Amino acid sequence: GLTSEVIEAAETSLLMSVTKLYQTGAPTLQDLLTGQTYYMNDQLRAFYNLGTGGPEFVPVEMPNEGRRGLLTHPALMTLLARPDHGDPIARGIFLQRSVMCFAVPPPPTGIEIPVLPPLTPGLSTRARLVQHTQDALCSSCHQHIDPPGFALEAYDQVGRFRTMDHGVAVDTSGTLASGSDTDGPFANGGELLDRISRSTNVKECFARTFMSFALARELGNADSCAVASVAGDFAQTGDLKSLVNTIVTSDAFRFRKSEGATQ
Repeated sequence: GLTSEVIEAAETSLLMSVTKLYQTGAPTLQDLLTGQTYYMNDQLRAFYNLGTGGPEFVPVEMPNEGRRGLLTHPALMTLLARPDHGDPIARGIFLQRSVMCFAVPPPPTGIEIPVLPPLTPGLSTRARLVQHTQDALCSSCHQHIDPPGFALEAYDQVGRFRTMDHGVAVDTSGTLASGSDTDGPFANGGELLDRISRSTNVKECFARTFMSFALARELGNADSCAVASVAGDFAQTGDLKSLVNTIVTSDAFRFRKSEGATQ
């Protein structure tokens, strides 16, 4: 089962996916968002039915599951799920806000959140949410949230690959219309995830988010020139090591207003 040891191992695997990539010669964002190999020990191998191995973490393939690097890492899929089912809304919000920098607004004040139908054989998670978002007020946001979440429906609440959900074939198709170069219909989740891995807008989003993290604050109007330069450079190359260097040599990182300064 999903024991604390498995959870800790999954967290370690998720961190290694990033740290090991930075140890390669010229890692790119596309490298981070593609691939089907993950670092696993014996506990993760057993949990995900990937054979046997020792306690050390080694690269292990998860073939024929449509994996796309960090975005479909089992630990991330588990984090963005409910205890008894996947959560397309949480996954969709994560992709839109954190990966594509799309401003998903909170639900309007005073709105009554419809109650989802119960988990029932013959009713998929996707079908339950479709019933939930028929209301026009709900759909104004969910038309942006749900499609990227549905793209990840091939992974259940513990990150295992699946083709069926409560006796219904999993449907990972959809259409994205959020005003970026990731927009358009996709026949399956893999198509959207491939589009995300190549997206210029996603690279710009990653650069802005990384820069905000490096500065340990929200970006403001005074940072606009530095942000434009950093994001523009990274959008051209996707080079993760160059991004770090560009940020730490930028004026926004090297200089800050003195305490009490008026200008």
